[in-house]
Amino acid sequence: MQSATVFFNNYDYLDTDINGTDESIREYYAIGKPFNLGSDDDNIATVKDLIIHGRGQRDREIAMKFAWNAKRLGFRVFLSESREYGFITDDSESRVLSFGTSHWMINLSGNYQPSSGHGSGWSIAKDLDVFQNREFIQKCLYMESPFKNTVLSTVKDYMGRYNSSSKFTEI
Repeated sequence: MQSATVFFNNYDYLDTDINGTDESIREYYAIGKPFNLGSDDDNIATVKDLIIHGRGQRDREIAMKFAWNAKRLGFRVFLSESREYGFITDDSESRVLSFGTSHWMINLSGNYQPSSGHGSGWSIAKDLDVFQNREFIQKCLYMESPFKNTVLSTVKDYMGRYNSSSKFTEI
């Protein structure tokens, strides 16, 4: 028996235990395959991504769960190619809140233009459950820099600095 996390196009995800090889699990939860997630009413969703656990994937799972929750809460979400980190923004793209994991916790970082005097951002780490609330994430997204005269990073700035190595994709 293996455990897996299945991510769907409606930003729901499913933690499940399943018998089979990695290949048979990938075949069963194939990208694009529809599943009915409803109990009383039909709720058809297609598979967008799959993580089979047991090979050091816990941090990736936590980052993706945060991303899916943030998307479900109405934020624009970008994931790195590795799916281990990413960032969120709003429709104005005037601010960036990056996320990753540290010791199985979500680490959020507010980003501003780098400087030798005060780096490139602030950081806060919390359990995933704390970030189920839109108001809390929005408060973090709009948090000001603790330093005077800092310029907040826009999506354009952030992508210019990091996209060549991270290869971000909006989910």
